[in-house]
Amino acid sequence: MEIPTFRQGQLYKRSSIHDQFGGGRQSGIAPSRKVPAIFIFTGKSGEQHGYLDTWDALNQVFYYTGEGQLGDMTMDAGNAAIQRHVEDGRALHLFETASRAEVKHELPDAKDSGYCRYVGEMQCASVSEGTGLDRLENERRIFQFQLVRAETLDDGRAELATAVVNTQSLIGDSDLKALRDKALQAAAPAKKKVQDARRTLFERASHVVAYALARAGDTCEACEHPAPFLRVNGSPYLEVHHIDRLSDGGLDAPHRVAAICPTCHRRIHCGADGTHINDKLRAKIEQLEQLTGSQVPQAATTDD
Repeated sequence: MEIPTFRQGQLYKRSSIHDQFGGGRQSGIAPSRKVPAIFIFTGKSGEQHGYLDTWDALNQVFYYTGEGQLGDMTMDAGNAAIQRHVEDGRALHLFETASRAEVKHELPDAKDSGYCRYVGEMQCASVSEGTGLDRLENERRIFQFQLVRAETLDDGRAELATAVVNTQSLIGDSDLKALRDKALQAAAPAKKKVQDARRTLFERASHVVAYALARAGDTCEACEHPAPFLRVNGSPYLEVHHIDRLSDGGLDAPHRVAAICPTCHRRIHCGADGTHINDKLRAKIEQLEQLTGSQVPQAATTDD
């Protein structure tokens, strides 16, 4: 399976994104059935339809308004896709509509508009309800998603893994079912705005990391060889890999992560046969999770 890759800050023709990866061509939230991804789009033109999207002061957390131009927003379709993106194992990619002037300046040979700039991969920390105006300026209920840049979560993944393996209450003192239950609960976003979105995601991610490491024990879940060495605290050294995301930081669903040895990890990301190895690992973990009673979501049937 091809994992969508984009370069931060680069312009992409929206139709080309959908040609390659699927997803609705007109909506602001475009889940794909071809790849495990959701493409979301923001832009100034959305304000006339009641969408007010904005960054926080540090430019790390993006407040994204749900879809629905008239009347109260409902938690279905694209809104539900964002809310469940971690549970469903889908990466969330944010794009900003580019102006004609931007396109002309950066792509002078482009014959039309329809371009958007890739902002980056995001993760949903919370979804909250509020009030706003619809396209006819009538007050209505809206959903606001608190999205965090995945790259800021990447920076702390080594710190997170070390903290988890050193916390016996997460690994040594709990059985696998209890860890799995915590990991499944952690995949769901908070139902109200959180004060520190990044910290909240780290705390939730710790349960997923703990479960993946405990599930693997001392054996790589890819090659099935023993861990290559022990950590300082005596635990097997394995790395938690996100099967359907290029980023290996942040939160993910239990059936979309695997604890693997460093060699397999580098082989998946850098090897000529990396995609093949990753596909085999995906199938293996899904089967393992089904056998152990985990909740593995079925593929959506309403997306493009």
